[in-house]
Amino acid sequence: MNRPRLRILLSLLSVVPCLAESQQAENVDVEFKDWSVRCDQSEQDGARSCYLNQHVRLKSQSKALVDVAVGYFFQPHEPVAIFTLPLGVHLPSGLVVRVDDTKPMRLNIERCDGSGCQAGLVLQERFLTRLKRGNVARIVFQEASGRRVSVPVSLQGFTAAFDSLSPQ
Repeated sequence: MNRPRLRILLSLLSVVPCLAESQQAENVDVEFKDWSVRCDQSEQDGARSCYLNQHVRLKSQSKALVDVAVGYFFQPHEPVAIFTLPLGVHLPSGLVVRVDDTKPMRLNIERCDGSGCQAGLVLQERFLTRLKRGNVARIVFQEASGRRVSVPVSLQGFTAAFDSLSPQ
C-alpha cells in the first residue's frame, strides 16, 4: 500500500468510534438482505454520507462479534472497508479476510478503543469484485488466549447495497 493511501486509511480509522457510537442513534435507511445502508448527516455542513454495514452476532449475545462497514469515507471513487473486532484479540496476528475459496488477505489491526479493535482496507477493484460475486467472507482472528476465531459474514445483498452508495 502506498503512503498516501496508508495515511488516508489511518485517518479513517480515527472516525470508526464515531460510526460505532452513532449506530445506536441512526436509522437504517435501506435493508439489502444481510446488509444495511446507513446514512449520517454532518453537523458542520449538513452533507449526508452513507455506508453499508453488517453486524455479526453470536446467537447467545447481543453485542456484535464482528462489525463490517464499507463506504466512501474520505476519498471519492476509493471505497474502504473497516472491520471492527472485539477487545481482547491478539494484535500481532492481525486478521484474515477470505471470500469463498479465494486467496486470503491478511490485515494489520491498526487500533483499539472502547468500541473494539479496527483494521481497514482500501477496496481495490479486484477484491471488490470478489465481494460482489461471493457468498461468504470469513473473518479470522486470534483471541489473546490463542484461540482462533472464524466468523462468517454473509455477502447476500452486498452488491445491491454497495451499488446504492454514491461516491462523495
